[in-house]
Formats: sequence, structure tokens, C-alpha cells
Amino acid sequence: MTKVKINFRGKTVLISSDVLRWARESIGMSLELTAKKLKVNEGILADWERITSPIPLSRFKLFSKVYKRPSAVFLLDKPPIEKLPSEFRRHMEEKRVEFTTNTFLAIRKAKRIQQTFLELSDKEENPFIKKLIAFEKYNDPELVASKVAILLGLDYKNILKTKDTFTQLKIWKKILESVNILVIELKFNPYEARAFSLYDKYTPLIVLSTQDHPYARIFSLAHELGHFIFKSNGIDIDSDFNQKKEDNYLEYFCNYFAGSLLVPKNELAVIIKNKGFDRNRFQEEDYLNSVLLQLSSQFQVSTQVILRRLLINNFISSDNFTIKHKQLISKKQIYRKPIGAGNYYVNVIKNFSHLFISKLLEAHNENKITHYDLLNYLNIKSENVPKLESKLLHY
Repeated sequence: MTKVKINFRGKTVLISSDVLRWARESIGMSLELTAKKLKVNEGILADWERITSPIPLSRFKLFSKVYKRPSAVFLLDKPPIEKLPSEFRRHMEEKRVEFTTNTFLAIRKAKRIQQTFLELSDKEENPFIKKLIAFEKYNDPELVASKVAILLGLDYKNILKTKDTFTQLKIWKKILESVNILVIELKFNPYEARAFSLYDKYTPLIVLSTQDHPYARIFSLAHELGHFIFKSNGIDIDSDFNQKKEDNYLEYFCNYFAGSLLVPKNELAVIIKNKGFDRNRFQEEDYLNSVLLQLSSQFQVSTQVILRRLLINNFISSDNFTIKHKQLISKKQIYRKPIGAGNYYVNVIKNFSHLFISKLLEAHNENKITHYDLLNYLNIKSENVPKLESKLLHY
């Protein structure tokens, strides 16, 4: 392979064709779109990817922005080794999904945050995870959920008193971050992946899609936590509540576990009783619809999750479940994210997590990282740091 040579007089740089092609394919961008962003002819870009060629420095300066890579990467002789987790590759094959740029970037960012957090930590096994994986021996997701609830010290009365979905999502995130599980929210297409998780006995991490419905994000949070019980990475498009145990035990278990954790059978029974619901009328379509909506609002989960919990806890029959499940699937709506960029500092906290930013600030205060490192990690300006710290205290 010809080594990189920068010709300042001729204002060109010799870049490996393999590196250039890898940079584009690793974020799922088409040749046409990449050429448009680089402001070059598609045929010229194709030639650059085919044969190592002198590239104008004016275009080279755009590479970092377009490919979302440090400029130094393009000065390598060959592409660095960078593999997707095996579970993610299998997900793409089985679901016949092609990840687009945002999904690739979300995975890359999540791995970088996880690695950075690990480097700044004491590299001790996460005590919660150590206890969590001991529950793998149990075959009852309901039992495991109850044990995890105790381990997390869940106060369902406090959790369920809020009727605002985003507030409850924030509560669940805080609960998991209190046991050092990183939870970040990034922009990627939920039809490619609703959420994913990267298991690590030191620094486990869960990623939610900001494009997904907040109900779904809450469920995904619990579902991905279920993957950690099996020391497994997780990535999911949709929650199949009809998933058979024998077809995919892991997904069956994680769905069952998530439903049990978010809608515990005891709390469900108490609320049904307190609301005065007549379970003898659950077979009536209009009555059941009303029950599903009220319970969905109470627990801040989808009506599909509530329907499954009603079946599991013998409030409805299998026939009633099948009929209503088909109706809910047919009426499934696409979540429309509210228009507007939102608060800048809130978005930074969502994208990096309260836990990660706190770790960076702590490292900065202890002179473990420089001020420049802090700005570089968070991609923010120096004048924004005090405001971010203030927002962090009240988030």
C-alpha cells in the first residue's frame, strides 16, 4: 500500500482508497450522498475509493465533518479494525435491516462513551451487575423482576404518581444510573433499532432512540436491562409480545421481565381494584379499551404491554388477548417527535448521560483530564460548561 504523502506545494494529500471507502461504508452513506456532501462528482469519488489518488486539500478538510472521523484517521495506510458486536450483525441479517448513518454513529458514540467512562473509573466490577447476573439461574421472569425491583430499591408508589411520560422516563434513567448503568439517548431510526445495549461488567450502557415514543423508551430501558442478566449485548427493533419461549428464549425472557418490572402484578391488581374496574366486563370491547388506556396512562407503558400483563395475570382470556392484540397492531401509529430543538443543555445531558458528564467533571476537577479534554469529549464550548454544570444539578 502506498504511504500517505502530503504535498503542500501542490495542495494535495495522498489517501488510501481502502481507508476512504471504509470511512464511507462504516457510517452507511451512499456514494451519491457522500459525493454531494464533499461537493465532488460521484465518478471522481468512486475513483478515489478505487485507486489511491492525490486528493485536493480543500476536499480533505471536509472529510472530518462528512465522515465524522478525526482528520488523522485519513492519514492511515489501512482502515483500523472496528467491528460491530456479533449480536448487532446477527440482528441486521435476521431482520434484514441496513443501518443508516445515524444508527452507525450512535453505536460508535456509545462505544466511545463506554470506553472513556471505563478509563476514568477504578475498573472495579459493577456491584449491581455482579448481583444481577446471578439471577440467570432462575427461569421465571416474574420472579427475577421482583428480585431486581428489591435490588434497585424501587418505590412504585413514588414512580407511578407522576402522569408525565418524560418525567417517568427520567425517573427510570436515574434509577439505573444510581447503580452505575450509563443511559444515553441519541437520534437514530427506531425502525432499524428501537434501543441497544453494550454489556460490560465494569461499565454497562443502554442507548435509547430520541425518535421513539417515550412509552417505548421506558420499556426498552427495562428490556435492555434484561439482556444484562445474561451478560449479553442487546439490540431490538420491536417488542414481539407473542414471542414464543422456544423460538427465542432470550427475547421472550427480556420482554416478560420488562413487563413484570414496569407493571408488577401486585400493583396491577391493587390499581384495578382501586379504580373499581369490573373484570367480568373485560371481554366487552369498549370497556376493555377504556381499561387499557387508563392503565397505560397509570404505568406509562403502551396498551400492548398492559394487554399482555392482563393476560399473564388472568384478567383476560387468551381469545380476548388475541383479538385485541391484532387490533392494536393494526392501529399502531408512528411517533411524531415534538417540533423544535429543545433545550441545548438538556440535549447534551441526554446525549451523554448525567452519569458520564458527572464523571468527566469530577475527572476535570481532580486534574485527571485537561479543560481541552473536557470540551473535546462533550463537543461543547468553554463558555457553556458553567451552564451545563448548573443544569446538571437540577436535571
